[in-house]
Amino acid sequence: MKLKVVFLAVFTGLLLTASAADWQQEFLGSELRDANGETVSIERLKGKIVGLYFSAHWCPPCRKFTPALVKFYDQLQQQNQPFEIVLVSSDKSEKEMYKYMQETKMKWLALPYGRPEKKSLSNKFSVSGIPDLIILDADGKIISRQGRADVTENSAGAFAKWTKSAAKDAAPADDGRPAISGAEVGVWTQDLTAAQALAKEKQLPLLLNFTGSDWCGWCKLMDRNVFSQDEWKQWAQKNIVLAYIDTPRDKSLVPEKFVDRNQQLAQQYSVSGFPTYILLKADGQSEIARLGASREATAQSFILDLKKALLSTRPGGVKSLLSPEQITALEQAEAALEAAQKPFDEALAQARQEYQNLNQAKQQAKDEAAGKAAQEALDKWNAETTAKLEKLYEAVQTANTSIAAIYEIAVKKAEEE
Repeated sequence: MKLKVVFLAVFTGLLLTASAADWQQEFLGSELRDANGETVSIERLKGKIVGLYFSAHWCPPCRKFTPALVKFYDQLQQQNQPFEIVLVSSDKSEKEMYKYMQETKMKWLALPYGRPEKKSLSNKFSVSGIPDLIILDADGKIISRQGRADVTENSAGAFAKWTKSAAKDAAPADDGRPAISGAEVGVWTQDLTAAQALAKEKQLPLLLNFTGSDWCGWCKLMDRNVFSQDEWKQWAQKNIVLAYIDTPRDKSLVPEKFVDRNQQLAQQYSVSGFPTYILLKADGQSEIARLGASREATAQSFILDLKKALLSTRPGGVKSLLSPEQITALEQAEAALEAAQKPFDEALAQARQEYQNLNQAKQQAKDEAAGKAAQEALDKWNAETTAKLEKLYEAVQTANTSIAAIYEIAVKKAEEE
């Protein structure tokens, strides 16, 4: 059996922010709303510390905390501090959300009501109740999960605390670029020849990272959420050789001798999107599996996907580690995935085209009334299409979950051996 590693990017992010280049668009989409329902570009958040405020008008603790947060925000704005808040509403209607913003004098922005990003944000930041205030730095890294407590207990020092944390996280240990010569286990290098030699010497798998370091939003997301994490670094230093194949727009970021080579490698491996992660055997040539980016990826989940892929290199593959009942369950789950994946992919492709057409109509509106009508049409389409895609995606996710559970059993058995 040839292993298929299915690593889905959340469809809503692909649909609504297909050309996202920064975390703000990746997490929130391209547009936000003010308290009057006016559209505001996501650009307003760039270069700032951002608080994601999960709240709702019907929530008594929210109504108690919001005035203090409004006061805190207004003071920082008067001081011209680089800080913004985005309301992630759990209100029962769009009308209630705007009423909440206006009554409490929120001068910050809100995620457009009903957008699917709300669900992915809640999952990503493990929001289980409201109010909740998650503080992110200018690169989208979490610097405080206790924003509400920070503001409540020490409003005068909260922003300084966040700024200090952000500066500490941003301070690089070196120039931040992978080595241009030589290779070490578990450390990114641009020297593919050295990486291949090391993988062969140590009999370790080789991971090729095809990236666009200065323009690819999904690449930056994976760097933040996976490769910069201690859990990843500790595992990689014992288990894998890493090669960094970069195609930046700023060619000075890559040694001249690697510019053409990297483009040729992308063609050689038929890389059609970034990032693409290609796992090779210790010979540095034979492909085991391909993985991609996911909004939900963590160091732990990415390591698990690599472990699953490596099981296919065992004699007998993953099935050699499973009972007959587990093998049957795996085959059934893989068949279910194949059956669910095609209609989802087709619907997603159609939705992307429809979104582009509707968005183009909005951009070409000749007056305010036409623009408003186009936005209403886009919002209605978004709600209907999201419901359709979520239903199709649920079948894909159910099959993937079943496959993942069986592979986790196999991974544990392999590690015990």
